[in-house]
This record gives sequence, structure tokens and C-alpha cells, in this order.
Amino acid sequence: MPLASRAALGAAATSVALALAVAAPVVALPLFLVAPIPGALLTATVQPAAGLLWAAALGLTAGMLFGTQAAIAVLGMCSSPALVCGTAVRRRWRIEGVIGATVLAWSIGVAATAWYAAGTVGAALHGARGVLESSIDLALSTARDAGASASILDGLAADRSTIVDGVLSMLPALVVLVGGAMALTSALVVRVRWHTAPLANLRRWQMPEPAIWVLIIAGFAMFIPHPETSVIARNVFAVMLGCYFCQGLAVVSFFLARFRVPRGFRVAGYALIALHHLFTGLVLALGVLDFWANFRRLRSGPVNFQSRSGGR
Repeated sequence: MPLASRAALGAAATSVALALAVAAPVVALPLFLVAPIPGALLTATVQPAAGLLWAAALGLTAGMLFGTQAAIAVLGMCSSPALVCGTAVRRRWRIEGVIGATVLAWSIGVAATAWYAAGTVGAALHGARGVLESSIDLALSTARDAGASASILDGLAADRSTIVDGVLSMLPALVVLVGGAMALTSALVVRVRWHTAPLANLRRWQMPEPAIWVLIIAGFAMFIPHPETSVIARNVFAVMLGCYFCQGLAVVSFFLARFRVPRGFRVAGYALIALHHLFTGLVLALGVLDFWANFRRLRSGPVNFQSRSGGR
């Protein structure tokens, strides 16, 4: 298939995913996480020029249909992370480097989009507050129509301002975590599809040992009676929990592969982890406990996007 056709097809797939995310907020997050995958795949497995054509087609489409602001948002928050992720994987960076570079590109894109739309940090936060309040009102209205308890919904409505303040205080961590989830999703898909250059066995990945102290210190610092320090600690703690959740996933994947669990059951297991908070919490706890228990009996060390014994 010609290069331009591949780029156009990828741009069409991404456009559909983004359009569905806007039209159906309930599934917006998973759709947004998979939207950059075509660009990362084209950049890593075809050639960088294909990724650039994909990004250009995507930005041009968004600009023609919805204006300059939409084009900047799509280029900054979807195209640039995808291109960075695909380039990093193509160059066989360590997984930490792939995720870190992609999250940095995503964060810059978020900041650039917010700056262009609002002009100032205060205006951007005010706009974010409005979006959150509208989202909460919509969620409460939907729950009320579905027959949820009126007393519980009234209590949540009364605490709306407190909830919004809490979410806004965690905004930096949320940006990093969403960017990390996007980067990891794209990197894993590229890993599966890039048959000509096998990547590292990510089931053996683990956090550096000193990172546990960052988690512990941030956890205690959250209770310091100093608002700014407490907010910073909560954000650091949330990001570290996201990292250890990934380690927990690696442990789960390791044992699923070791016991040769059929692919269908693996997919069902990962779906449960993603959709049910109990399983999510268990995987997170597994990741933290792995520091002491060392379930896989592995040595600490960075993982490269290189072929090792054990393969994919």
C-alpha cells in the first residue's frame, strides 16, 4: 500500500476514534488512549515520513472542520505524543525513556492547547472548573434517571465544589497518568505488531528499588499541615501509584504467561482489572508488595526495547 494511503487510512481511524470520544463521553477515555496508535505504528513500523503525513492529515482535517483551536489540540495532544512514541520505539529506547518522552510531549501539548484556548493559567483553570462542574451535573442527572438513591445524589451535588477543588488540585498527576496510559498503550501495540524487531519482555519490568522511598515519603508528606506541600505530595504519590500499578500488571502478565493461560482468559482478566476497582486495587497492591516479595525472583534493572531470552 502506498505511503500516502497508509497515512490517510491511519488519520481516518484516529479521526473516528476522536469523534466517538467526543460524542460518547462514557467511553471517551479508552477511545482517546487508542487514538494515537495509528501514528505510532506508522512511525515505528513503516517510516517516520508516514507518521508525519498522518499528523498533517489529522491536523488539516481538524482545522477544516472545527477551526484552528481544534487543530492545535489534536496536534498537541494526539499527534505529537504518537510521533515521539513511535520514534523512541523505532530507535529501541528503554521503556522508561519511551514513556517519559511521550508523557513530556503530551504534557507540552496539553499546556499549549490550554494556553492557546485560555491565554492565562487562571483562565485555563476557570475553564477546567466549568467543564468539571458540567460533567458532574451530567453524571448526576444520568444517575438520577437510572434510579440511583436521591439522598446520595443530593449529597454529591452539595459537595460538588469540594469535589471539583480536589480534582483540580490533582490536575498535574492526572495529566501525567493519562499521558502515561496513552504512551504505554501505544508502545504495547507497536511491540506486538513490530515482528521484524522483537522487543523486550515487559513481563520482567520493575521499578528501581529506590523509588519505593519516593512513594513512602510522599505518602507521609500528604499529611503535613501545609497546603502547598500537601498538594505536591498528593500529586507525586498518585504518579508513583500509577508506576507501581504498571509493575503489578507486569507481575500478573508474567504468571499468566508462565502458566500458559489461554489468550481469551488473559483478555478477560485485563478487562476486569480495567473495569473493576477491586481488581485494580489488587494489582496496585501486588506491584507495591513486589518490592519486598519479589514474586518473579528478578533482579532490579532497566528494561531495553531489545530482544532477550524468552522473546515476546
